[in-house]
Amino acid sequence: MKGTTESDEAIRIGHLTFSISGDQATVIECDDIGGDIVIPAAIQHDVELRITAIGDRAFLECADIGSVLIPDGVGSIGDEAFRGCYNLESVDIPRSVMSIGAWAFSGCPHLKAIDIPKGVRHIRDGTFSGCSGITSMDIPEGVESIGEDSFNGCSNIIEVDIPNGVRTIGPGAFSRCHNLKLVHIPKSVESIGRSAFNGCTNLSSMEIDRNNDSFSFMDKVLYDKDQSTIYKCFDNEVEDYTILPGVSCIGAYAFSDCRTMTSVLIPNSVESIEDAAFYGCSMIKEVKIPEGVTSIGEYAFSGCEGLESIMIPKSVVSIGEGAFSGCSNLRKVENLSDVKLEWKSPM
Repeated sequence: MKGTTESDEAIRIGHLTFSISGDQATVIECDDIGGDIVIPAAIQHDVELRITAIGDRAFLECADIGSVLIPDGVGSIGDEAFRGCYNLESVDIPRSVMSIGAWAFSGCPHLKAIDIPKGVRHIRDGTFSGCSGITSMDIPEGVESIGEDSFNGCSNIIEVDIPNGVRTIGPGAFSRCHNLKLVHIPKSVESIGRSAFNGCTNLSSMEIDRNNDSFSFMDKVLYDKDQSTIYKCFDNEVEDYTILPGVSCIGAYAFSDCRTMTSVLIPNSVESIEDAAFYGCSMIKEVKIPEGVTSIGEYAFSGCEGLESIMIPKSVVSIGEGAFSGCSNLRKVENLSDVKLEWKSPM
């Protein structure tokens, strides 16, 4: 049975199943009855038992549920608790909730809005992934981290205001948020994971607190503070692009959404081109990698179907798997390095 241990006693009341520990109970399973679910604040089983938690996978794939009312007193919502509740439109989460598990509401595309309680400190991996019906998200003060893929595929969110106190934004956290236009990054953010904003094709502006020591934003490009690393270019109409002198690293997926780019000038300051940096830039025809570049990451130029020629300098000592896979028109390769090129299928 979902969410139970050998020492738990499980009881069934109506369409809900609970595990009992002392004078407390956890919701561990629900019949997929559809309609509106009201979770009681307490149940009677010899004595009154307070409902204090929603267990892992308690409502997993209960596709016909329309709404859920969680009572005050519940402190945690477990991993995948409401994952795959396809028709779920609303969830009333009380202020008592301090923890929401990984993938808790993943795959709930009809969920329109949700209030994250102020006591929550971490938005876990995949918590709201695929909640494409949500149009706004209020991340409360007190949140310290936003996990991997936490809002991946929330395609109708337009603006995100990340509160001061958040230190990390995980990989893929806001990827595929196609209608996202504006993001506010506070002073506290120290780390943004790879592909955190990949596929955000309408994102043209980031407001970064001037006292943030880690990031800067200029001309639709997210850099580190001293502009030595390009994290992401959000200019989806760019054709000819010149990378700033002084940039030493082209980050993972940095130009992967630049489908109109026809040429890129890479300065001599660049030392590394990371994984999938130019993935899917199908209009690029020629790339000259300057002397000084030492590494080319996995799938760095994968899917660049228009690429006809490339020059790899002697300084390159490593080329990742599939770096030029899917470059179906590549006819001229000038490889001055000692690294053997291997052609593999695209990602």
